[in-house]
Amino acid sequence: MKVYTTNDDKIAMDILMLIRLNSDCARVHWSQSIKNIPSNVKNALVTIEEYVEQKIPDLCGKERSVLSEEEETIFLSALKNNNTLKETLGTGVILKGKQAVEVKAIIKSERTLNKIKEAIESGEHVIVF
Repeated sequence: MKVYTTNDDKIAMDILMLIRLNSDCARVHWSQSIKNIPSNVKNALVTIEEYVEQKIPDLCGKERSVLSEEEETIFLSALKNNNTLKETLGTGVILKGKQAVEVKAIIKSERTLNKIKEAIESGEHVIVF
């Protein structure tokens, strides 16, 4: 996973929307409960997922940092164990302001999430994707 920051409110909201779209497409694509999805629908889902994976770095620009495997595991574990983190970090976008302050307070003791804390301290929107 890569960590990006942006000061542009519109770009942050666009990225948030794209990450949600990607997540929804992946859930349908890999669903065990929805049976017999036509191949043209699966192909469309894959196309959307690939588009999002290419578009987000384009919108973000230069990456701020890259999470190691250990950091990524701790990050994903933190999401599972905390509803506030799930609602914010789980979306892939931490909006600057109140949301960033809440996330920073929760992860302050987790030294292995320093890259995310540093991104929050930039005062910009943080994207983890």
